Amino acid sequence: DGFEVLDAIRQMSHLQQVPVLVITAKDILPEDRARLNGRIAAIIQKGPRQREELLHEVRDILQRRRQKLAATSPQVRVSSIDESSLSQ
Repeated sequence: DGFEVLDAIRQMSHLQQVPVLVITAKDILPEDRARLNGRIAAIIQKGPRQREELLHEVRDILQRRRQKLAATSPQVRVSSIDESSLSQ
């Protein structure tokens, strides 16, 4: 279950700041959105789009997250997106 995975990630101190993206083909119920609120970076609905469009959206979300983190926590080193892993 995705909620259990998210709980496990958030309990590990070295992974607490890792942005989690939920990519789903399902409609997310309001109560599930409430459970995810504040714990994930974004929800991306799958749909009739090309792979490159999806990757572009993921890159944009991660870039915005990186910029926000750099602005609010200058002592935290923010690395760039690993383009090779996104292209696989």
